Amino acid sequence: MIALAAITGCVTDGRPVRGEPPPATSNNSGQSATELGLPEQFLLDIPLRRKPVPGWTHNAVDLGMRSGAGIRYSPIGNDENRGIFLANSAREWWVFGVDVADGSRLFEPVWLGPHDDAEAIMASACFLNGPTMAVCLRDDADAQRRNHAWVIDTRTGRLVYDGATDLTWKRDVGDPYVEQVGQYLVATVNGVGVYGVGQQAELTWHVPGTGSMTFPLDDELDVAAPVVAVQSRLREPDVVFSLADGTVVTPQLAPGESVQRAVAYPGGFAAELRSGSSATVGIAFFDNNGRARSRVVGAVQLRSGSDILPMVQTDTDDRVLTIAGKPLLELSKSVLYPRTRLAGTTLLISTDEEHRTWRQFELGTGHEGAVCDREELGYGYIGSGEDVVVTSGSRSPAEGVDLATCETLWALPGSTRTSTTEVWRVHTTLVHRVGDRLSALVAPG
Repeated sequence: MIALAAITGCVTDGRPVRGEPPPATSNNSGQSATELGLPEQFLLDIPLRRKPVPGWTHNAVDLGMRSGAGIRYSPIGNDENRGIFLANSAREWWVFGVDVADGSRLFEPVWLGPHDDAEAIMASACFLNGPTMAVCLRDDADAQRRNHAWVIDTRTGRLVYDGATDLTWKRDVGDPYVEQVGQYLVATVNGVGVYGVGQQAELTWHVPGTGSMTFPLDDELDVAAPVVAVQSRLREPDVVFSLADGTVVTPQLAPGESVQRAVAYPGGFAAELRSGSSATVGIAFFDNNGRARSRVVGAVQLRSGSDILPMVQTDTDDRVLTIAGKPLLELSKSVLYPRTRLAGTTLLISTDEEHRTWRQFELGTGHEGAVCDREELGYGYIGSGEDVVVTSGSRSPAEGVDLATCETLWALPGSTRTSTTEVWRVHTTLVHRVGDRLSALVAPG
């Protein structure tokens, strides 16, 4: 038997028990994403049924660079509308900031110096480290020399640090190896654990463990990133910790219980539990501070691949739940791991090997919508406005896809021989790059 025991009641085998509201699949039509208990989403803030057009627009000189010749932009990260970008030319590089809501510059571009050669460009990368810091690293080609780091205060544009570091962003080089995990930069050392990164590109807080973390791998999710991560430990339970300061989160468990495996989600984490030396006795759901919310009792396991909402596999089916443990959807049991997208209250699920076929379910009613045979919903996903999603295509940097029909509503022109075109989602804004021009995409007048 599989049972979901909430803090205020319980639901057994999908049937409501007295005092408990019915499962979300029965009669929740019209409920909002918040009422359903879904994670915070960053839905695009413009109508998407017609092709958007450029709004505010800047070229490289407008943004403070000396020239636009050969300039290429890429997003580093953002704190809501405060977008932080990297600008690269063949000779030099900068970090700059733009409020994507109105196009205003956040600070003067921070010049990081020249590129000595093409290898130097390939050895360089930038990361966000919390809402107020960006860290750029350049691995030195000479293994006998230390790498170089630049640390920028993204509130003011002040260069806080410009000097040597032991950090590397290339996995094949060694440790400490840095990773962008949600909004934070962390460093791992194999067999030693996970570290924070400070204002001088140094190691700070430390969580002992194997150095192997689990965290949502899909960096195109348009929901709030988890603020905790999970690290494995040899012959010990997984450890959950805060990405902001390394604080270990201790989940509320019953006497004799321990965590066998934990998984972080937006808004909290879930853990497979064991009691004594027995096999899994259930799955518990916790907030980011480790406070218990509810649990599923029985021989169940967490499905890998569903990064937005927990998916639990029983002997007979797959069940989608909120991070608070509220049942949303029951599906036939799949063999391959799922990938998921969330567009308002619509959940898109793909379980085929290439993740090309996507089924849609309205979580308020359980109603199944159109099945979309579009692999770009996986690898090319950019964002959504509930009934329309934006993806990149083979010939277009962005195209609008109608979820009701799976048809393309519009597509932006692609790159040419003389000008490269890209589109990114920064918070709730589509940002369009054409050559050295950067603009927001807005609804046509």
